[in-house]
Amino acid sequence: MKKDFHYYLIYALLKDTGFDDHGASIASYASQYVDDCNEQQTFDKKNFKNEIQWGDQLLHGIITQTMSLETLNTQNQYYVLMPFHFIPGNNPAPIYKDKSNRYATMPATHSVLAEEIFDDALITNNPHRIGITLHAIADTFSHQNFLGIEDDWNSVYPWYSPYSIVPNIGHAEVGDSPDMISDDWVDKRYNRREQKIKNTNRAHQAVEYIFRKLYGYKNPDNNVDDAWNNVKTEYDNFILGTEDQRDDFDYDARIDALMAYLNLNSKYDRSEWLKESLIFKEDKMQFETKPGANFMTSNYWQFQMAAQSHISSVLEKMSKYSL
Repeated sequence: MKKDFHYYLIYALLKDTGFDDHGASIASYASQYVDDCNEQQTFDKKNFKNEIQWGDQLLHGIITQTMSLETLNTQNQYYVLMPFHFIPGNNPAPIYKDKSNRYATMPATHSVLAEEIFDDALITNNPHRIGITLHAIADTFSHQNFLGIEDDWNSVYPWYSPYSIVPNIGHAEVGDSPDMISDDWVDKRYNRREQKIKNTNRAHQAVEYIFRKLYGYKNPDNNVDDAWNNVKTEYDNFILGTEDQRDDFDYDARIDALMAYLNLNSKYDRSEWLKESLIFKEDKMQFETKPGANFMTSNYWQFQMAAQSHISSVLEKMSKYSL
């Protein structure tokens, strides 16, 4: 998924299921920031390496996405790509031509492991943690049947295709195709009649699953079926566009529609949390915490702590299922 889902649709889902403005704002930002907290992140036109001077301490943050040759690092595949973007489905059922792979990502609707990770996050009542987990859960739908680790399983094209030269990590061979809600694409690993993938179908499934989980958490005594039926048409329109928009409805139109629905005056800013708490000291060529601020309570650092907790939850569940 891209920003239209990870930030704007998630924001709407949080609001419509009972989260207050503060919690919805933080959780939706954390959901998108999972993609933006990478080794190529810049702030104040400087390369930000998640290294921060706090008094006499040098704090080292972690990345939650990798966007460079660092993807080839096995450690990044296991501790970045897998927990945040490719949760193993642990499903032994055949997926492709009578073959199966327990590490292949499966939609949370079909993954007990993913659902337990979601439950772990909700129990914390921590919006940073919930947002991070929402990112990973949404990706179980768009990244289904791909692994976060390098494996021939991820090879979509035959050896003679120019696309096959890309390392078999995640959905690298097919680029951003699985993440663009309005696009269709072809997964050649399936039998021919099953190869066409409609991302709008996967987005519908993700939205309904996430709504039901969040609504049940915030409103345990209410009927979730009635609640979903009340908003289903609205979310159909966010995914497909209204009847008169459907020929031209795409990423930008979706964001405009959701901003109007949420009454947002400004778009997501990937540097917002860094601006809140950090300054760059030219004389020392380093990022430092702003004077007088408690950096340990800043959104950036709370995100970092929540990300580490998320990794622990994923690894604990993987161990539980012998993955």
